[in-house]
Amino acid sequence: VDSTILPAEIDALQNTHITSFLTTLVLDDNMIGDKGATAVADALRFNFSLEILSLNRNRIGSNGGDEMGGALLENVTLRELYLNGNILGDIAMRRFAVALRENREIKISVFEVENNGIGAHGIRGLAHALFRNRSIKRLALSQNLIGADGAGLLAQGLRMSNTLEHLGLSKNVLGDIGVKFIAKALRR
Repeated sequence: VDSTILPAEIDALQNTHITSFLTTLVLDDNMIGDKGATAVADALRFNFSLEILSLNRNRIGSNGGDEMGGALLENVTLRELYLNGNILGDIAMRRFAVALRENREIKISVFEVENNGIGAHGIRGLAHALFRNRSIKRLALSQNLIGADGAGLLAQGLRMSNTLEHLGLSKNVLGDIGVKFIAKALRR
């Protein structure tokens, strides 16, 4: 079964709002790319019921991620966002971080961005967001490029977070120095 969303279907999504009663939308493995992510982002700006959005493994790059992050500056209902296995990188991660930091009404408690090529530059923004964000309980960052430098930055944010309960950092080449940063943050 081919689960690819065709360009005409992306255009249709872009020209309609996600229905007001829909609370969960799962579009995993549909190769929607940046154009599809932009369509979903446009819908999120006007939707006040969607609580769970899953866009795993969709080839969403920095442009689509940037649009999604911008939509989160306005959205106050989304509680869980799954973007694992895309190609967001640092630029999109910084945009998400701005939304998580600046939108005081944001409700996202689960934010999963595993396997997205996110490095220390993207983590820097996320660490700042953890200072102010009071909704994130689960943060999944496994299989990225965080390294020891990114772990040091993330540790700074962890020291100030009162809500984070689960942090996934597997396969990030943290090394012993990076793990020491995280361990020290846990001793606060």
